[in-house]
Amino acid sequence: MELCPAEVGPHLRLQYRGGEWMLIAMKQITGRYGYPDVFILNARGDRLELYGINASPSRSWDSDSKFVFRFRQVSHES
Repeated sequence: MELCPAEVGPHLRLQYRGGEWMLIAMKQITGRYGYPDVFILNARGDRLELYGINASPSRSWDSDSKFVFRFRQVSHES
């Protein structure tokens, strides 16, 4: 497994129909306040929201946090 590209967050927001929240395992991007952020999907009632959450190196996550990774592409060389 590997980190997702950042565009997975917006695509998942448009396609996912579940109700739980999850963090996108991705390389950090700079948020609007200059902090390193990752995307999080969060269910609010009947809608799913996408926003950035601080992911600075000192940040810790709860043991029940759900992360979205992607499968590593395997090259089959002949």
